[in-house]
Amino acid sequence: SSLQEYFFVFSGDGGTLGHSELYALLETYGNDFSEVFRGNRFALLRAEKLENMEKVLDRGAYVLAGCKQLGNTKLDNMHTVHSIDLSGILKDIETFRIDCYDLADTGSSVVVEGKLAAIIKKNRPKLKVSMKNPDATFVAVIRGDTISFGYSLAEKAKQKPQAKAAEAAKKGSKAKAAEVAKKKSKPKAAAAAKKKPSVKT
Repeated sequence: SSLQEYFFVFSGDGGTLGHSELYALLETYGNDFSEVFRGNRFALLRAEKLENMEKVLDRGAYVLAGCKQLGNTKLDNMHTVHSIDLSGILKDIETFRIDCYDLADTGSSVVVEGKLAAIIKKNRPKLKVSMKNPDATFVAVIRGDTISFGYSLAEKAKQKPQAKAAEAAKKGSKAKAAEVAKKKSKPKAAAAAKKKPSVKT
């Protein structure tokens, strides 16, 4: 079968760790791939198919998005996205959203999102945007004057590793506090029930 191209976006706090971590995870989950391009917070890979992407994305501390690449275009020539065949993806969905990663700090995210949304809606006018639980997430990555366009292979509620640890600690302490409160209130409630005289009607 033919080789496909996939791109990945990384958070800025891992340096090159993001690439190393992703490649190790892809291999762990039985994926055979080759690196086409490695850039700042970005990697383009080639493979027949990438498997177990939910697990890979969930375990990757630095990877923000993993996508099947649909095409590349120039920032000032975005109408070429019209030529990308989206019919296979769009026929089975009702809702979508677009995530844009502006790795070059061009300030063009809103414009890019708007243009891509218009192209998608032109293909399927009845599609609705859903930010929370879309049927498909399309991803645009702005790198210099180039935009890579693709769709997400798996959803990931991503937090920075520190934020994730803090959140877990917070949940743990909340649960402990609730448990202590529960234990304290049980004897009180029992004592109150004992003292309360029964009311005869």
